[in-house]
Amino acid sequence: MRFNDLRGVQSVSIQDDERRQNDELLSIADVISFFKHFWPSIASTAAVCLILGLLYVLTATPTYTAVAQLLIETNQPAGPTITTTPEAAVALDTPQIESQIAVLNSEQIIERAVKALDASTDGKAAKDKTAAPNAAEKPATSPAAGQRGWLSHLFFGNPPPETQAEEAKKMRQQVNAIQDNLSIKRVGLSYVLELSYRDTNPKVAAAVVNALGDAYVQDKIDGRTEAARRSSLWLEARIEEIRRLMNEAALDVQEFKARRDYRLADRPAPSDRDLGLDFLPKPTTPDTGTKKDSPTSNDDRRLANASEAPTLEELDSRALTYRKIYESYLQAYTDTVQRQSFPGTASRVISRAEPPKRQSSPKRGLTLVASIVFGSFLGIGIALVRTALDETVRSSNQLMRKIGAPLLGEIEDTPYLARLPLIGKAFRRRERQGSNAFIALRQPHSPIARQIVMTAAEINGAAHQNATPVIGILGITKNVDDAAVCSNIALVNALAGKKTLLVEAATGRLNLTTSYAPDLHFDLKDVIDAGVTPADAVVQYSGERALSLLFLGNSETDSFWTPERIDKLRATINELRGQYDSIFVHLPPASVGDLTTRAVDGALVVSELWGTKVSELEEVASRMRIAEQPLLGIVTANFS
Repeated sequence: MRFNDLRGVQSVSIQDDERRQNDELLSIADVISFFKHFWPSIASTAAVCLILGLLYVLTATPTYTAVAQLLIETNQPAGPTITTTPEAAVALDTPQIESQIAVLNSEQIIERAVKALDASTDGKAAKDKTAAPNAAEKPATSPAAGQRGWLSHLFFGNPPPETQAEEAKKMRQQVNAIQDNLSIKRVGLSYVLELSYRDTNPKVAAAVVNALGDAYVQDKIDGRTEAARRSSLWLEARIEEIRRLMNEAALDVQEFKARRDYRLADRPAPSDRDLGLDFLPKPTTPDTGTKKDSPTSNDDRRLANASEAPTLEELDSRALTYRKIYESYLQAYTDTVQRQSFPGTASRVISRAEPPKRQSSPKRGLTLVASIVFGSFLGIGIALVRTALDETVRSSNQLMRKIGAPLLGEIEDTPYLARLPLIGKAFRRRERQGSNAFIALRQPHSPIARQIVMTAAEINGAAHQNATPVIGILGITKNVDDAAVCSNIALVNALAGKKTLLVEAATGRLNLTTSYAPDLHFDLKDVIDAGVTPADAVVQYSGERALSLLFLGNSETDSFWTPERIDKLRATINELRGQYDSIFVHLPPASVGDLTTRAVDGALVVSELWGTKVSELEEVASRMRIAEQPLLGIVTANFS
């Protein structure tokens, strides 16, 4: 081959690579082809998940959910204040409500509810259910069990009573069982809490949730009663102390009044200062310097002590203050005693639970729908994994990109069972035992016949456009049923009134000769090697007078077609060219060799979606470009 030809082939390959990069995006046709091929696998996976979901619905133990509503009290004011906005009030309420939810789910409330259920007749079943939540339900006592109990009682006596540790452990199990099945949530932005409890017995569920609501309200009342009792005890001690102080203050007032002297005091003698004689020297006596206490100093000390002693007004004020404090504490004590006698709370159960009539789980409809959806997505995921690991062509657009020729038709006749992931191969092997040649004549109104007719129309248009009356049809590999495509395309042309010749040149396989011309006097080999005239080897098809057959014997191997024989085949076809309107040559597959394509005017490649490897397509396209052999197009055929 000349250098210019190789450079042209290289430029074409570069253009194909650029076009391949631009067309690698996912298209709608690719998606349709994906679901068209894998929908049996997706449907089978969804069906398996649906069966599993149905088994779960039929075998799962139904549970019932009882719902009650509880109104809680809040310490927030009725409306927003000057310093508090409505949004801030809602934000302040949230921690309080969450705290009440935690209180409802606490061990103290649940233990109170369990004890209330234990004491009531309706709560016996709830107690039994919560005592061993993880243990399987045992049937009623059998005679053997009764005999063992009687023998145990006879030999070992009565069982020992439960210890405090065992009772605490049993209570812990009951509390944990209720906490696992209890759900508490706030209703909107209100002060209402919704309590829901799930159990296999609807009566038990209703009894437990009602007991929890009552236990919460009773705990509130008991808490207020206990707080009032503690307040009264503290007030009693404080009142006793204040009463003592009040009495002491009253006694001080009485004692002060009793010590009071209501007589007039003696007037003091005038001093030298008052008489204006302070300039005279004072007389001195021997006792002046040694006398320690004088009447004047005693009077001064008496006056100083009198100024520091409490006055009558102070004593009266203190006694009155203690009396007022004492009276206020007495009033508070009275109010506390009244609250202790009549405790109340704003919390109450506004909607009591009734035994539910419908089971909450499993939800049959939702479970089945979820099973189908999950199975569908699982099937799609498995299909995507298979697609990512698969090296075959997955869409018609990808096939055109790889082969570099237009798609002239799609023939799909694969049964749905053959597309299943596990058993599909067995069905495909079973179905491939029959022949699909000339199926357009046997089933003229079938969907595959309509596909063959449309494909034949596209092939005739491409042949007329490229002026190639002699068309060679070859498969990518031996697994492709290109013989069925070639025979049906030739048959459709003959049925349309065209004089058509079908040449069977394939070797070493179950070709058309075995099924439709087993007793030939002369075949294509005799024409090429023995010099028999083509007219003697051509036979007429019994189903259609316009279709003639020129077959090669089925005993030839893949090495039959040498370059000399290919040239003779070309000469034979040229000799018959003027006698027929269309000549279709069934060539050996491309995996055997591409030399036989030189005997025809144009080649048509038959491939298989989800069966033809990308590497095989690229190899065929490259060889045909290098050999400068015309490629009319491609046909995808999936015959059963």
